[in-house]
Amino acid sequence: MSAAQPLLTVDNLKKYFIRTKGFRKRVIGTVKAVDDASFHIDPGETLALVGESGSGKTTLGRSIIRAIEPTSGDIVYDFGGTKTDLTALDKRELKEFRRHLSIVFQDPFSSLNPRMNVMEIVGEPLVNYHAVKNRRQLADRVAELLDLVRLNPQYMARYPHAFSGGQRQRIAVARALALNPKFVVADEPVSALDVSVQAQVLNLLKELQARLDLTYLFVGHNLAVIEYVANRTAVMYVGRIAELGDTDEVFRNPLHPYTEALLSAVPKGDPDAARDRIVLTGDPADPANRPSGCFFHPRCRYAQKICREQEPPLNDFPSHGRQHLSACHFASELSLVGTGRGEPVAKAEARKSEAPTNRPGENGAGEKEAPITDG
Repeated sequence: MSAAQPLLTVDNLKKYFIRTKGFRKRVIGTVKAVDDASFHIDPGETLALVGESGSGKTTLGRSIIRAIEPTSGDIVYDFGGTKTDLTALDKRELKEFRRHLSIVFQDPFSSLNPRMNVMEIVGEPLVNYHAVKNRRQLADRVAELLDLVRLNPQYMARYPHAFSGGQRQRIAVARALALNPKFVVADEPVSALDVSVQAQVLNLLKELQARLDLTYLFVGHNLAVIEYVANRTAVMYVGRIAELGDTDEVFRNPLHPYTEALLSAVPKGDPDAARDRIVLTGDPADPANRPSGCFFHPRCRYAQKICREQEPPLNDFPSHGRQHLSACHFASELSLVGTGRGEPVAKAEARKSEAPTNRPGENGAGEKEAPITDG
C-alpha cells in the first residue's frame, strides 16, 4: 500500500534509559532501548515490528504515541493534510491529540481493571474526553462498540473475571476504538490467547481496519501471525532496525542474517518436510554495552572483519520498485533462505550455482464463550 503522504513519519527516534546505582543514584550506564529508528506508515496499512524479547519493539511502539517519553527524534502525524509533531506538544495539547491514537495491550488479564465493569472500562475514554453528555448516551455508545467487536451488549454490567481471554481482548479492542482513533498500536494483541482464539481476534482486527480505515503498528513475535496481518515488516535487533520491507519480500528474500535465522524457526505446514533450523549462538547483545561494528556480528555465521569494525548503514536494496532496507555489509551478496506463502526463496535457488563454497566469514468470531457468572 502507498500514499502520497504517510500518516506517520518517525525520524531518528531514540529512547535511552539511564542506569543508576546506590542511594545517591550514581549513573553507571545507559540502556539504548531504541536507537535511531526511522520509518513511515502509510494510511490504512499495517507495519509489523518483530524481533527477540528485549529488542525494543514495545518501547518503540509506546514512544511513538508518547506513552513513554522519547529521548530525541521526530514523530510526525499527518491527519487530513495537517502535520503534527508529537514531540513538540505540551501536556494539554497531547491529551487532546490522543483522541486520534490508541493502543491494545498484550495481556487482557492485566490491562482491564478488575474493579470496573465492562461499561465503565469501555466508556472511560468517552467520559474523560466528555464525548458523551449523559449516561444513556454512554450506554448506547458502549453497546455499539461491543456489537462492533462481536460481544453481546447485555454483558456491559459484568466484570472482567467473568470473561474468557479472547472476550477480554475484544473488550480491550472496544475500549481502544471508543474515540474513533486513526492510528492504533497493537502490542502483541494475541500472544496471551489460546491458539484456537488467535485467528478470530486477528480476523476481527483486519475487519475493523477495513471498516473503520484504521492504521496499525503491530508488535509481535509469531512470524506466522505477522505474515498474515502485515503489509510491511520491520525486524529489530537491540534497539535498531535491521531490515524493513514488504512482508512478502522480507519473508521470501531476507537480506539480513538475523531475519534468516528468525524465519528458519517458522514451523512448516508439512511435518515431514526437512527443516534447516539456524540456531544462533550466544545471547543477544546488551543494549547498555553493545559490541563494536555490527551489533549482530558475535552471533552471525557470515561475519567478516569489516563486521567487527564498522557499523553497517541501513541501505535500500529495492525489489520490484519497492523499498527494502537492510543493515548488513553483505546484503547484496549473500543468498539467504526465507519462507513465505508458498515455495522457498527464489533468489536462493537462483544463486545456488554461484554461491561460494565457504560462507563470507570462513577464509579470513465463532469463539466459544466461557460460562458467565453473576458478578
